[in-house]
Amino acid sequence: MSRRPKWWSMRVAAVLTAALTPLALVASPAAADDGWVSSRVWTSPDIQPDANDPGGHVRGYLNFNSRYVMHVEDVTLKDICPGDGHLVYWFLEVDYTLEGHGYKGPKHWSEGTCDSPDEHWDSLSFETTNYQIQKARLWVCVNTDEGSGGIFDTGDSDACNQTSWRGNPYT
Repeated sequence: MSRRPKWWSMRVAAVLTAALTPLALVASPAAADDGWVSSRVWTSPDIQPDANDPGGHVRGYLNFNSRYVMHVEDVTLKDICPGDGHLVYWFLEVDYTLEGHGYKGPKHWSEGTCDSPDEHWDSLSFETTNYQIQKARLWVCVNTDEGSGGIFDTGDSDACNQTSWRGNPYT
């Protein structure tokens, strides 16, 4: 049986390290911070809520495709009853790499009744050419601004909650 000299194993280790190091430093799509996000909001957030209190729930998958393109996939919006008479909606928030710049909207509404099935969106694309997408999250809100614009109301008193941020690995 022949034995290799000590320098042989050290040389093989050095060659493998040099060859594989660049692969570890490149962010690939598989390493993206894509993933599921979800959030729950209650119609009356000022009380100590429990799981059965009225409000809404959103769940979706954030998928980053590049610095400028992402998809919001398989979104489900649930109007949680007993009926409180309020519609629920969700929207996307994107934060750009440029300080102080971002995007919110548009609102995607529920049917607004306890008998309505969960609302579902298969895939929504978000693209920008001016700013790089740094991170994104979803919001879920209950429209509590009765009599001040209906489902198109943009009042600040809506009860809202957001998901955690997902970071874009391409930026």
